[in-house]
Amino acid sequence: MKKDLIMIIISVLLSLQSKAQNLSYGVHAGVDVHSYNSVDQVKVYDQKTNLGFVAGSDLKYTLHNNIIFASGFDITLNAGEFSSFSNYYREQKGVYTEFPQIKTKELCVEVPIAIGYNLRLSDKFLFIPSIGIYSRYAFTSIKDRVITNIGDGKTVSDEWKCLDGYVFGIHRIEGFKHFDTGFKIKAELIFAIHYSLSATYQRGFIEQNKQFGIKDQNMRICLGYYF
Repeated sequence: MKKDLIMIIISVLLSLQSKAQNLSYGVHAGVDVHSYNSVDQVKVYDQKTNLGFVAGSDLKYTLHNNIIFASGFDITLNAGEFSSFSNYYREQKGVYTEFPQIKTKELCVEVPIAIGYNLRLSDKFLFIPSIGIYSRYAFTSIKDRVITNIGDGKTVSDEWKCLDGYVFGIHRIEGFKHFDTGFKIKAELIFAIHYSLSATYQRGFIEQNKQFGIKDQNMRICLGYYF
């Protein structure tokens, strides 16, 4: 009876050890190049890319056939910029640029889920392409700049927070949404066992502001370390 119990314990420990060998975790940090993609190309124009940052953790589980399931946790700073025409006619002069500049900054938490494949290039190099989805929540916005055209060649420059919205007289901007989800494509090179270099493209599914019909898209370059 005791021998059987000992054998069961040993088998369980060996099984856990085997699974642990297929589980890897690490950390990463890098730059986030963010911009807005608008479905209303008539109203929104001059979208610019802005630099932010990303830092977080990685968790990977590798099956025996080299298929990888990946997840993790990220903290990101997303920054965007664009210009917008008005919705209406003013003094019968036609549509005009109501907001010559709208800049945004958000701090977010993000959780990705992806599936990939482990390609062993050599003893020291692994290449992992993957595709998946992510969910992101903007928990706060940072003050940035909005410029409003008030007519007669005059503009007003104000600070604002994109999650809160903006009002100046008859001019208004709806608050941006907190939540987003989208797809991601990632290519990662692991070298010298522990180090990684990755490039990721992400594109959101949800309009972050219906007034402008804009969605998030971003490109990331990260350096990482696996323990």
